Amino acid sequence: LQNMIRLPRLNFAARLIGQHRLGQFFEQAHGFSFILLNPHIVTDRTRGRLKTQAGMTANVPYLNRIMRFNLPSRAQKRQDCRRSRVACVTIPHFRPHQTMLDILYRDSRTIAVNKPAGMLVHRSWLDRHETQFVMQTLRDQIGQHVYPAHRLDRPTSGVLLFALDPEAARLLTQQFEQKTTRKTYWAIVRGYLPDDGLIDYPLKYQPDKIAESQTEATLQEAQTQYRCLARTELPFQSAARYPTSRYSWAELIPHTGRKHQLRRHMKHIFHPIVGDTNYGDLRQNHATAAHLGTTRLMLHARSLSFQSIENGETLTVCADTDESWRIWLDAFKA
Repeated sequence: LQNMIRLPRLNFAARLIGQHRLGQFFEQAHGFSFILLNPHIVTDRTRGRLKTQAGMTANVPYLNRIMRFNLPSRAQKRQDCRRSRVACVTIPHFRPHQTMLDILYRDSRTIAVNKPAGMLVHRSWLDRHETQFVMQTLRDQIGQHVYPAHRLDRPTSGVLLFALDPEAARLLTQQFEQKTTRKTYWAIVRGYLPDDGLIDYPLKYQPDKIAESQTEATLQEAQTQYRCLARTELPFQSAARYPTSRYSWAELIPHTGRKHQLRRHMKHIFHPIVGDTNYGDLRQNHATAAHLGTTRLMLHARSLSFQSIENGETLTVCADTDESWRIWLDAFKA
C-alpha cells in the first residue's frame, strides 16, 4: 500500500470542503488504525471512502465525531478551497486491529465466537457512539459477511452463533424459534441458591423505546431452570446485618427467550446476579468490586447446542470464561 491516499470531494457537499481543518486525529476503520499527522482539509459531513492510489478502499465512518477544533478563518477557508480540491492524508503505518474474537467453531455454513462482555452484537441506538461490534469485527476478521442467529445482551459474554449465508441464517433462526436449541448459562448470584428448581413466572414484555414505542406491554410466559453448582462465603460485608457475604455459582437454562429473562427471574427469587446494574443489588455490586475487583455482569453463555446445517448432527459449542470469572471460580474452590 502506498503512503498517500486521497479523499475526493463529495458530490453533495463540495462547498463544505475546507469547513474544518484537523491537525491530528486518530480513527479506526475496517480493522486498521489510521493516524493522520498533517493538517488536512476535510468536511464535518465526510463519511465516504478513503482510496489509495493503488485502488484499495477502506470505509471511514463517523469522521464528524473528531472535528471542531482549530477552526480556520473565513479567508483561510477560501484560500484552502482554491488550493486543494482533495484532502491528502498521510498514513504512517497499517497495523491489525487489536480486537480479535475467539472463534469456537466454524464450518462452511456457520461460525460461533466467544463474545466478550461489554461488546454490542451489532449497531444499536443503545449506544450511538460505539465503534466496535461483534458483527463487524468478525466480518473483518474472516473476510466475509456474517448473519446473527440470536442475540446476547451487551454485558453478557459467551457463545454467539452466526450464519455465513442468508439461507443458513433462516434455518438457524427457525431452530431458535422452534426451541430445538439448548442454551446453558453460568451466573454468580447473591445468597445460597437451592440445589435446583424451575422458575415459572410470567414477565411483562419490554418494548423497544424507539421501534415499539406504541406497543402495549403484555405479560408473556417465561420459564428458567436452575441448578446450584457451588456455594461460597466470603470474608467481607455487603449488608449491614451480616459480617460476611454468601454467593452461589448457578447453571441457568432458559426454556423461553424473553428480554433480560435470566436477570429478571433471578431477581424475582431474591438471588440477583452479581454486577447487574438494572435488576441487581447495588450494595453487593459495590462490595464485590471493592474486594474482588470485578465490575462486569457475572452472566456467561457457557454452551449452545444446535443442529448442524450441513448434516443435521447435534453440535455443542462451549465458551471459556474471562479473568473476572476466574477470580470468582477461584473463590468457590478456596
